[in-house]
Amino acid sequence: EAVLKNKSTRRPFNQLENSLSASAMCPALENSYIQSLESQIGGGSHTSTQTSLAIVSSNPNLDMTAVSRLREAGALVLRTESEALSRALEGGPLADAIAWAATEAGVSNLTLIGHSMAATIPLDQSGVSPGLMERMQIRNERVGASKLKLKDDLAWFVGHPQIEPLLTEEELSIHALFYLQESGNFLKYDLESDEFVPLG
Repeated sequence: EAVLKNKSTRRPFNQLENSLSASAMCPALENSYIQSLESQIGGGSHTSTQTSLAIVSSNPNLDMTAVSRLREAGALVLRTESEALSRALEGGPLADAIAWAATEAGVSNLTLIGHSMAATIPLDQSGVSPGLMERMQIRNERVGASKLKLKDDLAWFVGHPQIEPLLTEEELSIHALFYLQESGNFLKYDLESDEFVPLG
């Protein structure tokens, strides 16, 4: 945790946070993530001084409003299947795109976006509809599991051999935000307290 803390708080991401709260490693033609970044840059969806890249789940449970808010805050956005995140990194294209963004596009802040519906939990198969208390318990268990998943993803990114040197050399900082589907609000993962806290 100490290693994670040292590497993920090198540089603040106040620009993205405040907006929400008020040499390529792989040829672009062979990397859909880099193609997406080039399209966003060429399409003018971020300013020339933009330094934030958000990695978000393409799970349909992640409200498109959340993605729109990230874009409005000026962040470049890459979407990937949450279940395939580790495989995407392991295979290289996503990590290649992050390294490309840091070395070629001037990105210095990487933000992982998790959401409250990311995790799946076993459900009662009896066919009996759950009552209010049971639904609340299921909801709380899912949110808790989704937060743990985001923390695991954060640790995976920090330890990835292509990303770790960028963090060590302070060319890139990494953060995590958690989207609450029910309220539409974002929480920020605070490494000092190991808690998810409101933005602002």
